[in-house]
Amino acid sequence: MHFRGLQPTCRYVPSGRQFFNPAPHVLDNGTIMCAYRAGARSGGEHVSVATAANPTSLYIDARAAPAVSHTGEDPFLWRDERGYYHMLMHNMGSGGCGAHAFSRDGATWTRSEDAPYTYDVEFSNNSSVTMRRRERPQLLLTPDGRPLFFSSGVEYASDSTYTLVMKFAV
Repeated sequence: MHFRGLQPTCRYVPSGRQFFNPAPHVLDNGTIMCAYRAGARSGGEHVSVATAANPTSLYIDARAAPAVSHTGEDPFLWRDERGYYHMLMHNMGSGGCGAHAFSRDGATWTRSEDAPYTYDVEFSNNSSVTMRRRERPQLLLTPDGRPLFFSSGVEYASDSTYTLVMKFAV
């Protein structure tokens, strides 16, 4: 993917930090919708959405504010079986480690008040652990957009980091 600068009126910093951790989703008409982490003039990291006609064309986000109004990063973008768009994000603000946003049209986003995941992990042997960090959420989906597996980067101790994959209960 090739990301070039944003519109001059955009609120994001034109310092090369505009597009980090892109999460593309190809629409039925071939248009690319891409959630991404963006550095903001006011500081912090925010998540927004840009679109492009195809993978090699200019990605545009002409919003005056980020698509999701909270400090976050590492978005994962998908469309569910009902046609709704969703994002999982690492929540860098208060209120837990994970965040979820949803949209009917891909343009107007609402952040859910419920955290989609926490620092607490229960394993199949009934043991549990509270992670120090948990970020970079990703899903493995069915062809129609239903989640099968959830993965995240975790830090259990300062020298112990790995990717944790969990199966969704059906």
